[in-house]
Amino acid sequence: MLVHTSHQVDKIDYLANKIENYLLTFKDRIKSDASLKSKFSQQLEIVRANSKNKLFESHFDLDLGKYTVPENISYTQIYSIIDKIALVSYHSKEKDPGLKHFNHKLNYPNLERDPNEARIFIVVGGNRISRGFTLEGLTTSYFVRESGTQDTLYQMGRWFGFRIGYEDTIMICLPKDQIAWYRDILNLELELRDDLAQMNEREMTPSMWEIKMVNSKSFESLNKKLKLCDENKLRNTKKKKLSFGGTNQMTKHFKRDNKVQEANFNLARKFVDELAKRNEFIENSFLHQGSPNINFSNIPVSDIL
Repeated sequence: MLVHTSHQVDKIDYLANKIENYLLTFKDRIKSDASLKSKFSQQLEIVRANSKNKLFESHFDLDLGKYTVPENISYTQIYSIIDKIALVSYHSKEKDPGLKHFNHKLNYPNLERDPNEARIFIVVGGNRISRGFTLEGLTTSYFVRESGTQDTLYQMGRWFGFRIGYEDTIMICLPKDQIAWYRDILNLELELRDDLAQMNEREMTPSMWEIKMVNSKSFESLNKKLKLCDENKLRNTKKKKLSFGGTNQMTKHFKRDNKVQEANFNLARKFVDELAKRNEFIENSFLHQGSPNINFSNIPVSDIL
């Protein structure tokens, strides 16, 4: 498991100490509270249901018949699992005498030599894990970290890993706004890949093709004012506004006939009025800031065309 909420060492140390104390309390409690076994069984039932989900099989190209989930779990197994949990606070000031948490070593045992030495790591870290760091067997990420640029978020996105054979146990905990940011980045990457594929099919070089990078894809990203990257990296780029069709065509000539303008206005007003009556209105975050923008969902294509 990976936990990342701040790059500041004092906050990393504080959170690691809190989690460590919780684990110690939990270990003591499970020995005296028999009701916890039923809660473990409930969670096991969720994992079992996921393991039979055909979506996992198709998405991860799995043979689910190879993986089996036990029908029940014993107290002996629960104790064994908890005893293997090791919490590590991973940062650059491990020798600071003022720290509350002191386990900073992430040492993986040699399972070929001794399979019983397997450990379950919970790693709390900051900037030290932001470059060239891979947590083996990662299945759970608890992640809260803001950034002003999309390229930085993209690098952080690789922390959402998984362990082969444990795809059905993946859990990523994120604030809702950050979920939208990462969804944006994924969509931007897919569009970029499409552009590169088109360029490759036409046997064009990068110098012959303008690569488009959309600045944002959602209201959450616009509201956050996320940038693609630092301004100095954009010095050789040009800003353009494109239509949804991917072109920058625009109407430059308008008829000055008042009857035509009035008819167009009435048609637009009638269209919006009908949408308000028949479709679901979506309130967006801009409305709270005084913006007049509105959205409608579930609109038939025939109504628009």
